[in-house]
Amino acid sequence: MFWFNELGKDLREAAAEISAGIISLAGKVATSPPGYLLVILFVLVVEHLCLLGSFSYFGQPYNWLVSCGISTSIADFCVSVFFGVIFLGSVRIGLATLGLKLCSLSVAEAGWRRFKSIPKIALAIFAGPLDIVLRTTVIAVFKYKTIPIFYIATGKFWGKLNEPMFYYWLIFGCLIAPLIEEMFFRGFLQTALEKKIGGKKAVVVTAFMFAVMHDPGMTLEGFLIRFVKGLIFSALKKWEGTLWAPVAAHSVNNFVAIFFPIMAKMP
Repeated sequence: MFWFNELGKDLREAAAEISAGIISLAGKVATSPPGYLLVILFVLVVEHLCLLGSFSYFGQPYNWLVSCGISTSIADFCVSVFFGVIFLGSVRIGLATLGLKLCSLSVAEAGWRRFKSIPKIALAIFAGPLDIVLRTTVIAVFKYKTIPIFYIATGKFWGKLNEPMFYYWLIFGCLIAPLIEEMFFRGFLQTALEKKIGGKKAVVVTAFMFAVMHDPGMTLEGFLIRFVKGLIFSALKKWEGTLWAPVAAHSVNNFVAIFFPIMAKMP
C-alpha cells in the first residue's frame, strides 16, 4: 500500500504542476491585446452557451419529475434551483474567476471589497427601480403625449406564500442572482474592458452584453429594458468603485419587479 500512496502523491503533484503551467501560459498569452480580448470573448461565449443549454433542457427534468407524481410547483422549484442556482451560478462564478486570473486582475480590482461610501450605497438602492419609472415616462411622453400616473401593485407571488417558488424568487431572484450576475458582468467583464477601452466605453459595452445575454428569446423591448438596467448598474459600479452598489440596485430592482411592481396608467 505504501507504493500506492506514493504513486497517488506523485500524480497529484504532477497534475498540480501541469495545471499551474497551463494557467501561467494562458496568462502570458492573455497579456497581449489579442489574447486579452480572446479571453473575454471565450468567457462570454461559454457563459452564453451554458445559458442556452439551461433553457433548452429545462423542460426534460421538469416533465420527468411531474411524471413521477411530484407536484408541478415542487418540480418547478427543484429544476429552477438546479439550473438557475447550481448550474448557471457555478458556471458564472467559475468563468469570472478564470477570466480575472487570465487577465491578471485581482478580486479587489473587480470590486469585491469593502464598500467605499454608505451614502452611495443608499442612493444605489433607490436607483434600483429607477429604470422602470424613466422608461415608462419616456414612452408616455413621446408616444402618448402625456405624463403617466404611477402606482404600486401587489405581485402575484404574495398570494402564494405556501408555494416553493415564492421562496425561490425571494432568495434566488432578489439575493443570489443579483450577486452572481454582478460578479460576472460588472466584476469581470466591466473591469476587464476598462483596462483596454476605458471606463465610459466599458460601461456601455457591459450594459449591451448584459442585455444581449440575459434572455435568449427576448424582444426588442425586452432588450431595451435590460440595456437601461445594465447602464444603471454599470454606472453605479464605476461611480462607487465596488460591486456593492450595483448589487444593491439589482437586488432592489428584482424585488420591486417581482413583489411590488411599479405600474403606470395614462390619464
